[in-house]
Amino acid sequence: MIKRAFIYIALFALSVASCHRQDARKHVFTPMQCDSIDFVIEGTVGEGADDSIYFDVRPYTDTKKYPVTDGHFSFTVRQPLYKFLQIEDGNDGWMLIIVDNQPARVVVDFNTNTFVEGSDLNKRFNRYQLTEDSIYHLMEPYQFDEDQTIYNTLNKQAEEFEWQTIIENLDNVIPVYYLALLNQCYEMSYEQLKECMKQEYAFASHPEMERVWKVYWEMQKRLPGQKYHNLELADTEGNMHKLSEYIGHGNYVLIDFWASWCGPCIGSMPMMKELYNKYSD
Repeated sequence: MIKRAFIYIALFALSVASCHRQDARKHVFTPMQCDSIDFVIEGTVGEGADDSIYFDVRPYTDTKKYPVTDGHFSFTVRQPLYKFLQIEDGNDGWMLIIVDNQPARVVVDFNTNTFVEGSDLNKRFNRYQLTEDSIYHLMEPYQFDEDQTIYNTLNKQAEEFEWQTIIENLDNVIPVYYLALLNQCYEMSYEQLKECMKQEYAFASHPEMERVWKVYWEMQKRLPGQKYHNLELADTEGNMHKLSEYIGHGNYVLIDFWASWCGPCIGSMPMMKELYNKYSD
C-alpha cells in the first residue's frame, strides 16, 4: 500500500460504569483502556516474505515480531477497541487493521492483501484501501514526468475517492484515517470540514481527532466577518503596540508574518514594498 499513515483511536458512546465516560460533546479525546480486548491476528504470507511478521500500533509505539511457520502466523495482542494496527511481512506487504470485536479476530492473506475473515468494518476498510492503492499505483509511473497532466488527473481522482469514502462512513471510524492519518484536514475547505465535523458522528471524539478539531476551530476564527484578535507585538525599537491602535480608522491593515530564515518570506519583500508604495496612503 502506498500511503503510510497510522493512528490510534478510541470510541466514546454509551456510559460504562467502570470507565466513568464523559460526554463526547465536551471534546474528551482520552483513550479508554477499559475497552481493551484480546485481539487475534492470523494469516498467510507470500513467497519471499520474512520469517517474522512485524507488528506495530499507531501512533508508533514499539515494533514487535511474531514468527511465521510454514507460511502461516498467529498471535494475540491486547489493545483498546478501534485502535489502528499495522502488520508487515518484510517483503513490501503491509496491511491496516482496526481493533474490533465483531469478531475480535482477523485472518489476512498477504498474497492479495485482503481479509479472509474479520469484521464487516475491517473488510469494508480493506476494500477502500485496495481501491485507493490501485489509483496510487497508476500514479507512480507519472510522478516525475515533466508533463504532470496525467498525474494530476489521477491525484484528483484519489482526492475525490477519499472525500466520498468519508461521506459514506460517517457512522463508523473509517473517516479518521483520511481526516487525521492522511492529514486531509489540512487540504480540505472549511465547508468540507463543516460537513464532517459534527458531534453526532461516530468518530467525533476519537483521540486522533483532537488535532482535526483544532484545525476546524482555527478555520472558524478566520472566517470573513470574525472579530480580529488584538495582538500585541514589539516594533523595531522594542516598543509594544496593539493591533487596535491601527484598526478602526477607515483603512485596511495588512499584517505580514515572516522570519529571517524563511527564503520565500525574504523573496516576497520587493512585493511588500511595492504594495506599501502603492497603498500606504
